[in-house]
Amino acid sequence: MDGSYFYWFLWIGWVITTFIMKKSAERFWLSLLLLLVIILSTTTLHIEAHAMNAAFLLVGLISYLFIGKYKILTIGTSIFFSFLVSFVYIGIHLLIIYDPIWILIDRVYLISIPIAALVLTISKPLDLRLSIVLSGVFHGELGYSIFMNGFAPGYIIGSIDVLDIIAISCMSILIWWGIETMLSIAKQRIDRPISHLKGKAQ
Repeated sequence: MDGSYFYWFLWIGWVITTFIMKKSAERFWLSLLLLLVIILSTTTLHIEAHAMNAAFLLVGLISYLFIGKYKILTIGTSIFFSFLVSFVYIGIHLLIIYDPIWILIDRVYLISIPIAALVLTISKPLDLRLSIVLSGVFHGELGYSIFMNGFAPGYIIGSIDVLDIIAISCMSILIWWGIETMLSIAKQRIDRPISHLKGKAQ
């Protein structure tokens, strides 16, 4: 079912931010943004001859908001990384069109997993990684829509399939972040007794 990953992951995120996270302004805004994205996912905006999913537009604005809070140098590198993601996004889409053998692999996985892997390689902070994914897919879809409008008039920019790609990419990054965090905690617990024993030995 189209959109199943998107709805599952966002509802899980909303439950976590609303009922599990500690009360704070950050929790409130995250919960509100997740809920707005879910609500707007069924709304299509018509701008002249173009159609765009309202949730997709909000996702793009959110990416600008999060990237914009960093220093100028970080913003510059984030924009560069974002365009790398966009090129990968457009490139894989064109590969699927011109090389039908790739149809054997689900298009959503074929695009989302390489994007997640690329972002994990080029960036470190969690919020910046997620912002680069959002921004990269947003610009990549805008670029791809220019190509598609010549072949498929009425193409909806940021359709539910695209939201699935964003959801899987972000969830992959969150899972990897969880693994990194657990490994870091485990390493700290292992290092403490060792450093304590070294202190006694001295």
